[in-house]
Amino acid sequence: MKYHRYSRRASKALAVGFVLGLGVLAPTAAASPVYTNPPLVNPGTGTLYITKLYSPTQPTQDNGEPNTTITSTNTPVPGVVFSVQQVLYNGAAIDLTSPDGWAQAAAAQALFGDSAPSGSGYSLQLPATSCTTTATGACNLPLPLGLYYVQETTTPSGVTASAPFYVTLPMTNTAGDGWISDGSGYAVYVYPKNDKVNASKTASAPTTPVAGGQITYTVTSDIPEDVDPVSGQVLVNAYVVTDTLDSRLNLPTAANVVVSITNPGGAPAPVVLTQGTDYSVTLTGSTNTVQVTFLAPGLAKLSAAGQSDLTAGIPHGSGHEVQVTFPGTVNSTLNTQRSTAAGDIPNTANVYPD
Repeated sequence: MKYHRYSRRASKALAVGFVLGLGVLAPTAAASPVYTNPPLVNPGTGTLYITKLYSPTQPTQDNGEPNTTITSTNTPVPGVVFSVQQVLYNGAAIDLTSPDGWAQAAAAQALFGDSAPSGSGYSLQLPATSCTTTATGACNLPLPLGLYYVQETTTPSGVTASAPFYVTLPMTNTAGDGWISDGSGYAVYVYPKNDKVNASKTASAPTTPVAGGQITYTVTSDIPEDVDPVSGQVLVNAYVVTDTLDSRLNLPTAANVVVSITNPGGAPAPVVLTQGTDYSVTLTGSTNTVQVTFLAPGLAKLSAAGQSDLTAGIPHGSGHEVQVTFPGTVNSTLNTQRSTAAGDIPNTANVYPD
């Protein structure tokens, strides 16, 4: 019989901000091993333990067991809020006391990956339950047994957000002959993976913006150095940069959004990527947002750059970076929508690497 552990991928979301002359406001693995048959699951409840740490120096594990080494040698992240929702099948909780229930749990993870379940009979129970990490970076929830979808909904400034993941409660131990326990009942321990990702934003524009004037924005962000446990190489699965412009700025054309990979120390010159091949640009007028999404060839270049830094021993944050440059044109609403500091035009950029 196959008992699924929890599925998670490393994902980060970071917004950083500061004010320039114009008032610019700026910024894994799924495991499904096969086990010998453990004792049958008894109906009841269990406890989900979640621990959030800054950039763990040891690989985070996804086997559901407690990891005292990683918690004692890394810095905890307090104030992170996780939303936990039970996954329903045909409107009912998935029954993990039966083989059919485990099959339903496995199917949900295969169907939806890291996304919330929707369709094929699957849905989420409402309302969601939440827990907030304490000074130890940990929080826990007593829960009925079943399959759960966990999302990080609140992240302190300067901390990266982990990707959503599925987890079953209970989970088998590594020997496959019993269920993980905290001494008083079923328990599962998860360590949502994260990394520190530095991002900055600059603006080049006249001292006093005027209608029709142009402001050039540059968003610069780190490349993650997460190592794939299978290949042993840096692997960037996804990378998205979004920037929501102030309403007093018009969106650029897609052709004017330039993306490059800069080199440590500035030499050699940055590698300018090819739009449509390495990345795509999405312009959303309703939200006044510019979004850059890296495509497979671009992700391969990011992975190679990250691996180059790792091999060379360059500290994370001091190596290759992603640079997105684009103009925003000041529109005619400038004079009627002044902020408290005349002429200030705030906006926010976000970086979502995985």
